[in-house]
Amino acid sequence: MTIPDIPELSHSQKQAIFQLACQRVIAATSRQPKVRADELLGKELSRWTILGAFVSLKRGGSLRACMGCLAQEQMPLGIAVETAAARSANKDPRFPPVSPTELSGLEVEVWILGGMRKIEEKGRDRLNAVEIGKHGLQISRKNKKGLLLPGVAEERHFDAMQFLEAVCKKAGLPTDAWIDDNAEISVFEGMVISGDLSDALARERIQESFSTPPKGPCRRDVIGLCNAARDNFFRHLDGMTPSYYQPEFYDGNMTGVGLTITLPDVSPLTCAKNGVRADVPLQSALSEFAGALAEQIRRVGPDTIDLLQTKFDLFVQWDVAIHGSLESHDLSGIDTRRRSLMLSVGNRWAMVYNESQTAEQLFDLLFEKLDADTFSDETSCVYSFETLSTTNNFALESEYRPPIFPKLRPAALAGAFYPKLAKEIEAELNRMFAPGDVVQDAPLQNNISQDNNAQNNILSTFGKEQTTPIPLDSPIPAIAALVPHAGWIFSGRLTAQTLARTIIPETVFIFAPKHRAGGANWAVAPYETWGTPFRQVAADFRWASQLADSVRCFQFDEMPHKHEHAIEVLLPILSRLKPDVKVVGVTMTGGDWQEIAESAAQFANLLRHEQTLPRPLFIISSDMNHFATEETTRMVDKIALDAVATLNPERFFETVVSKQISMCGVYAAAFVLQTLQSLGVLRKSVPIGYTTSGARSGDLQRVVGYAGMLFQ
Repeated sequence: MTIPDIPELSHSQKQAIFQLACQRVIAATSRQPKVRADELLGKELSRWTILGAFVSLKRGGSLRACMGCLAQEQMPLGIAVETAAARSANKDPRFPPVSPTELSGLEVEVWILGGMRKIEEKGRDRLNAVEIGKHGLQISRKNKKGLLLPGVAEERHFDAMQFLEAVCKKAGLPTDAWIDDNAEISVFEGMVISGDLSDALARERIQESFSTPPKGPCRRDVIGLCNAARDNFFRHLDGMTPSYYQPEFYDGNMTGVGLTITLPDVSPLTCAKNGVRADVPLQSALSEFAGALAEQIRRVGPDTIDLLQTKFDLFVQWDVAIHGSLESHDLSGIDTRRRSLMLSVGNRWAMVYNESQTAEQLFDLLFEKLDADTFSDETSCVYSFETLSTTNNFALESEYRPPIFPKLRPAALAGAFYPKLAKEIEAELNRMFAPGDVVQDAPLQNNISQDNNAQNNILSTFGKEQTTPIPLDSPIPAIAALVPHAGWIFSGRLTAQTLARTIIPETVFIFAPKHRAGGANWAVAPYETWGTPFRQVAADFRWASQLADSVRCFQFDEMPHKHEHAIEVLLPILSRLKPDVKVVGVTMTGGDWQEIAESAAQFANLLRHEQTLPRPLFIISSDMNHFATEETTRMVDKIALDAVATLNPERFFETVVSKQISMCGVYAAAFVLQTLQSLGVLRKSVPIGYTTSGARSGDLQRVVGYAGMLFQ
């Protein structure tokens, strides 16, 4: 394999490369037109082969973003720089996307990489192969990989050992993994081209337009949505159905949404969700807040309050910008008529919006509110947000009261997916748990042609209804289970027989698909109790809170759970097996593999360090392929289940997505399996059984597949 060296570049060539990187950052953040690399660099330089490139963005010397691309062997310089710059602008998972309002204050470093070679030395002798100031490092062991640029060691004053330990940490490995001979470590060299992005802005002649923030709601939208939230508040109080969506007003994901009601002689009540990523669905959040605030008033006693004098205020935030830290920040250019300010220190934060004060005055107010001089600079960050509000000032801090959710999630699907009456549920559970085959449906062999070998192969392994070799009276320990969630008449016995073959612990997580629109894509159920006609089931709110707090993509949200059947149909089955079981309900839809893997790593880290709560069982609630013929369903389900059996979550996810297998719980399954792999506990899959809706209904043209599986 030929790894290209770093090319010798003239001053003008370096400036052209720097201008290309800056132009790509500008284009990625402010919707400016792109210029082809060949036009800026010339064809010869643009197609010069290098190992890769990284673009680092800084503000006041502090890292704002850094992303890059690295070739297996070599890649064109122009493509490498363009890709690295665009990724750095909006794809660094450690930071929110760069705001157009930040551009003029950014410093840019463009790293051109080359000369990579594997360190042949073993063990501690590898220290002698690392030259600080010259070498960057890359480490890989099994499926984990990390890279640090040459400049990192100089900036942080590392010696060779500290540099090697740092790259191990970057890869998610133990800090002494560099000593392990199974870890492959390579050194490479880099040439850096640096400068201020403001110089590129001047050359691009877009100083007047670059600071336009991304599109968001207008003042008319905010006023209209505030009035709609007010109407919904009173609808909730009167027991009427609220209006969940206002098509005439803006909807989209915000970084922050807050609804406040001010009452005579009562402290204002606020419901808000906010953060540094645009993951708060505006209208869904407002619908939720109106109900939560009505619940708070109901508990106070609406008869004791003059509700006609209630004042409602709404604020929305988007387009986050980072301005530095406690000791090193740049507040220039912040228009407080348009932007709110937030200061985060340690695990606390405070936010303020006041049109009549300067950014410096707002910062001083936040500093005092948080007593920030007791915190270190490393744990701090200053943010601003594009803001619209029905009031000219508001303030929030991390101690504000979160929304109050209903304590009970009542049964919503009894009588549809499972029986409505307790005695009918009891009788059906007796049938589902009775000894015998895992599924007891009419055999399909007479309905499906057996004339060719391909068909027989489709029906092998998972394709035939069969009894698992694991007896009911000898359940095996399992860390996770895959079960279906269709109506009990179709898949209830398979679900019951699968779960009966493992030990149900004190707490069970149910990760299910999100079947209906509305609410967060990754939503944790906020309840204290799950209701069913058979028996109420306790929720484990401690574990639910830990999940919502520790994994960025998850949040408490009631809306996706109100009418979701994929969790509810499992509750009577679990409570039959363990009457005192506690359940954490989670719905999931959407996300790419990188988001799933990063979130799974965060969850695995929580599980790894949480010693005060009992280790749960993870249930993946998912049906298999939907609404194909019997033959096609069995064929594609076998492909998906064979991918599951590899115990490679990424391969499974890519298989289901690329082959368009309509497995509704693919996101939940990928997340759970990747979490277990990150913990190093995913070692074996145990198939329990498989069937289809056609086995029960006789309709072989629109079939849904169902599989039961345990994981050890």
